[in-house]
Amino acid sequence: QTTFVVEDSKKISTQEELEECLMLDKAFTIILKAEGEVNFVIPKGDYSNKKLVVFAPKATVNNEGLFQLIEIRSLKQWNESRKDNKFSMLSSTTITVNEDAYANFIINRTGLVLKYVMNGNARFELKKPSTLQLDGTTKNALEVNVNSKNVIIQTKLPVTLLAEEIVQLELQSDAAAKSTF
Repeated sequence: QTTFVVEDSKKISTQEELEECLMLDKAFTIILKAEGEVNFVIPKGDYSNKKLVVFAPKATVNNEGLFQLIEIRSLKQWNESRKDNKFSMLSSTTITVNEDAYANFIINRTGLVLKYVMNGNARFELKKPSTLQLDGTTKNALEVNVNSKNVIIQTKLPVTLLAEEIVQLELQSDAAAKSTF
């Protein structure tokens, strides 16, 4: 006997549909699909019973909500203003972590180029060969764990690096030179 669990999900493409989904109490996955150059604003709130999957290659998302998981499949720009969100990165993109925000990023796809503007704090886990570019104003050392070969880290910020494989590390500023390994 085989048991299948079917995850409930809702596909949306507008700001209005997004806000309607966020107001629902039940747990489900929100699949955000948008083709055009659009902006989405996720209001402050606890949506930790919801997973957000983003397919929006030309969109910008400004987030103040807490989710169970945010999965980036395609996106132009994400601006994070919340603490404790966990991201599964499956697409090259630009992410800004704003001051007072903290996020966890898991890089799960080979060949990604991820640009981060770090004005807040974050933890990175690189599970696949990829390039991580770090810039911004944070003074905090960013935690970077590498579990894959062929990872490149280009940083203007200090990092605390824990690597199980050889990493190409490019320290691009005096601040980055204060990194620990």
